[in-house]
Amino acid sequence: MGLFVHLGVHKTATTHLSDCILAAEEELLASEVVFLDAERLRHPPLSLRGLLSDPAAKPRARKLVRDILRGLAAEHRNLILSEEQIVGRLGGGRFLGAAGQVYPGAGQRLSRLLDLLGTRDVTLLLALRSPADFLTSTFGEVLRHDGPLRIEDFLGDFDPVSLRWSELVARLMDQSGAARMVCWRYEDLASVREDMLTILLGADLARAVPDLPPTRVGLSDAGYRALLQQSSGQQAERQKTGAMLRAHPKRTASDRLRVLPQAVHDACERLYIEDCARIAAMPGVRLLTAKGQG
Repeated sequence: MGLFVHLGVHKTATTHLSDCILAAEEELLASEVVFLDAERLRHPPLSLRGLLSDPAAKPRARKLVRDILRGLAAEHRNLILSEEQIVGRLGGGRFLGAAGQVYPGAGQRLSRLLDLLGTRDVTLLLALRSPADFLTSTFGEVLRHDGPLRIEDFLGDFDPVSLRWSELVARLMDQSGAARMVCWRYEDLASVREDMLTILLGADLARAVPDLPPTRVGLSDAGYRALLQQSSGQQAERQKTGAMLRAHPKRTASDRLRVLPQAVHDACERLYIEDCARIAAMPGVRLLTAKGQG
């Protein structure tokens, strides 16, 4: 029995990866591999949301989810969970913490999930992203859901340059007690995808997973500027954001949303490289690297 938990994080192609794996679900099931994506883990009978926030509040639901997950793990060769909200949700004060910390409750939430699974012999999978790009993209995501209209209000006192993924990795491992973790840089995904899927599924099943076109494209910079012109107040409006997504699609990398100064992007990128080296040296953690690197 192998247990794998793909944690995302947000805006690192988590949904796209899930869609690709689900396209090969018939082959997975034939090989006794069960893949539970966010859609299944956000709705009954396997809804995790309340259980990871306050497990004591719903004892009957907790027992049901526990029994289903442990049953699936016992009856199949591998069980894979993929849900970026395991570490926490965006917005509402749940996402950005003090001193550069993201997902402040992530370690505790993950520990509660492993309690449900009944073991710490689990492989975690976590994608990283250059902090300025990550925060820009998460801001664009929050705009879809009536979030703050301006990056300053989204960030509050949070300094993008202070974000260290190594802090999150250490917290997840220490607080959950998980046996091991595999990380990769979102920027290297095309190069490490085969290795990552092989770890997750085995070589034969990895070859069966197609690389589908992305279906969920983020807000373009032109779309954001148009949204600002058409909005009043401090909050985005979901309908207007959706209209701008359609009217100003992001077709190339040059169309991407830009809300932070270039100097912030440059500083984040330099520190990100150093931070990834720290992660690669952590016990129990493997950092997948692009071909020709480290």
